[in-house]
Amino acid sequence: MNVQLGLLNRAPRAFSISSGKTAESPLLPTEAWMEGHLLLFDLGYFKIERFREIDDSGGFFISRLKTNSNPLLLRSLREGPGNRIDLRHWRLREVEPYLRRQVLDAEGFFAPSNITDKKVREIKEDPAFRPLRFVGVKNEKTGESHLYVTNLPADKVSPEEIADLYRARWAVEIFFKELKSHFGLSSIGSGKKHIVEIVICVALLTVIVSGQVRRELEKEPRSDVKEMGPLLYAEHFHHISTGLLQAVLYHEGFLFDPASLWIGAIRADPLPEHYRRGRLEDVYRQREPN
Repeated sequence: MNVQLGLLNRAPRAFSISSGKTAESPLLPTEAWMEGHLLLFDLGYFKIERFREIDDSGGFFISRLKTNSNPLLLRSLREGPGNRIDLRHWRLREVEPYLRRQVLDAEGFFAPSNITDKKVREIKEDPAFRPLRFVGVKNEKTGESHLYVTNLPADKVSPEEIADLYRARWAVEIFFKELKSHFGLSSIGSGKKHIVEIVICVALLTVIVSGQVRRELEKEPRSDVKEMGPLLYAEHFHHISTGLLQAVLYHEGFLFDPASLWIGAIRADPLPEHYRRGRLEDVYRQREPN
């Protein structure tokens, strides 16, 4: 399942279902709504052509760099002491060992390893050429440099802010954990496509409703919901969801007795013929002499 998740309201915008063998990148549509929006990708959606499409649509993106990506750098976007390495025509992986405590912030593009200087000049002189931004931020705890590609402007968003923004993608992992742990997607007891789609739609609608309920509860001055993390709140909502549904149905005039509903459903569904043959003991009694 592939979901477009809004991080501000934690609500799904769209979803699609595919087999486990289908690549993730083609499942992300580029649409008009991307204009002015920021998309955060994991490496499953890494695709250079996709970055260009988002940029052309007026949208923004941040993605981690694949380990085999080695873009060509054109110039540094940082000034001042400690940033005196001339990055022109260096490959990113060549610069990385020299970063040490520095933060990498440079313009460049994805270029083949055998590209010539003449071709680079032609690309740079093309009026339609828009370089990408490559950022490296060292994790102080692990000492590992995290490398990103983005089109966010350097004068608006710092490298440290890019790293912080990308960490917000963790909300996607929490979202899927909620679906599996508390909203019925840990296992689906059918392989039929229409049933799987129904179960997933119900789970996603439940998440949307739970989010709306949470936002209303957070307006209350003494609400404990504000102190709950996403998973704890999802567990709490799961426990009250049946009662909440009954309250909504009652409010809308659909008052019913659950037992009567089940009995009516059973009466309306005719029994299969083999159930009408009678129990073995009843058949035996009918054959007993008077």
